[in-house]
Amino acid sequence: MKITLSILLLNLSLLNIQAALPGILTHKMKVREEILSRSPFYKKHERSDYKEGYNRFNDPGLLLNTGNYKNNLNAIDQLSWTSGELEKKPWSDDYWPIYKGILGNRYADPMFAYKDSWIDYFEYSKAYPLKEFDFTKSLDESLLISPSEKYDLLLGLERGTLTKSMWEQGRGYYERNGEVETWMGICHGWAPASFMEARPKNSFVLDLGQSKGKIKVFPADIKGLSSYVWSNSRYQTLFMGQRCNKKRPEGNDGRIISPECFDVNPGSFHLVTLNLISGSKESFVIDATYDYEVWNQPVFAYRYKYYHLITGKESSNWKDVRILKDDYKDPYNEYRSSAAKYLVGVKMEIDYSVENHPVPRDKDSEAWDSHVSAMYDYDLEVDGKGNVIGGEWHEQLHPDFLWRPMPGSFPQMSVSAQLSKLLKNWDGKGPLPVQVEKLAQRWAREGVVLRDIVIRLIELSQ
Repeated sequence: MKITLSILLLNLSLLNIQAALPGILTHKMKVREEILSRSPFYKKHERSDYKEGYNRFNDPGLLLNTGNYKNNLNAIDQLSWTSGELEKKPWSDDYWPIYKGILGNRYADPMFAYKDSWIDYFEYSKAYPLKEFDFTKSLDESLLISPSEKYDLLLGLERGTLTKSMWEQGRGYYERNGEVETWMGICHGWAPASFMEARPKNSFVLDLGQSKGKIKVFPADIKGLSSYVWSNSRYQTLFMGQRCNKKRPEGNDGRIISPECFDVNPGSFHLVTLNLISGSKESFVIDATYDYEVWNQPVFAYRYKYYHLITGKESSNWKDVRILKDDYKDPYNEYRSSAAKYLVGVKMEIDYSVENHPVPRDKDSEAWDSHVSAMYDYDLEVDGKGNVIGGEWHEQLHPDFLWRPMPGSFPQMSVSAQLSKLLKNWDGKGPLPVQVEKLAQRWAREGVVLRDIVIRLIELSQ
């Protein structure tokens, strides 16, 4: 499915966002602080000036993790980087909303679907507890339970320890506010998991052993577990941009003037997109809106054209349409870098993966993923040597911040070589190795999913 950003934002506007503003701001700040705190650059770049060119929060090297990247338009044009697309695209998954119990969501149970609130979903799951299901007669019973319940069964936790944790995470919101916002979930876990972990491809049957029966595990179940691992575990991240929690951060001229809401400089955004997608062949995550809402989306493609800021003429060569800064009646002149000699307009379209609903599908592939295309209009400030040193957005719809896991950094690096070897020899046709099971049980009581097990489930799904 491919939809336009304008349609997506129109649908989002139907939500009563303003009424839920305090809860949204609290949740967004919490998620951002979690992401920021993982970055080794965080304490070095806590404060910044925002008026001229790149500030410390917008140095492309923060996200690229190097000072050696392409920032000269002459060199970039010679590389023909006017478009780029990853061969391996991020996979779509649900954002596993908190009001549906996160991984306690019995998504394949028609009686579970289409309820109105957290309390309705919670009461339904309580009325039909896991202990009442019989998995010895038919695989059909496993269609009616959630990913966290399948994980509990795999660990021999028939009382649903992990699942209990799922519902407890929504209880606090419900008891404080009388509701759980429908948009809140674990997209900040799905977004990195979608390109850092392999796609689960096929369903398979797990034998629980000891006459406990068998359950069927779908790619959607494994995606959910993987997304949860990345949302609920610490790992190092790289981060670029600043946080915005204001509803109307723009001035009378439409420019974002609130320091914390100026967000990613378009020059920084331009260089990061080109260097990661075309240069390193790597994805990254954007918060797709500039204001208080937070929508983590993994980017996988882009294409752009330069254009003349006065005539609108387009070109794939920046020299054909550049203008001297001093010759332009510039509405953003007071914000320009003093080192800028030229200005050139850019119209860039990016593609990023978006969430979709979990389905008990036996096979998963790119054909079932959902994507969105977004168009961004901005200009680049260029010095006399052709280096990009800043820029200005020409519209309000632009990314708030960019981030990605530090290369080589994963949540819960393998707990031990011995346990990894035990799991490698486990084929799903019997219970987990005892040592693995006991460790995973302890973690599950804290609401934590063991990544080593999820990786093995991904391997079995191949």
